[in-house]
Amino acid sequence: MNLEPDIAQRIDDEFNGSSCSFVKETLAKLESVPEFQRISRCVLFLAGGDEEKLTHFVTAALADYRDVIWWAEYDGKEERLRDLTRPFVAGD
Repeated sequence: MNLEPDIAQRIDDEFNGSSCSFVKETLAKLESVPEFQRISRCVLFLAGGDEEKLTHFVTAALADYRDVIWWAEYDGKEERLRDLTRPFVAGD
């Protein structure tokens, strides 16, 4: 699985060393989803370093990846707050 450098860094920053493998294996389930890198960023953003949330949002993305885009990028009122097609930057 090829993760963009910002995604790999986010995993390293938010998850301790032993769970990084779990996170990468879990994200690998999304490889067949359109916009894999974007969806991975959305899932990581929503999970906030929590493995249970990560699993929940990966499952949701497999059902309909557009849901995690909506939850991660929009405010619920159709206003886009962030663009996760772009790499994470420090402080995101």
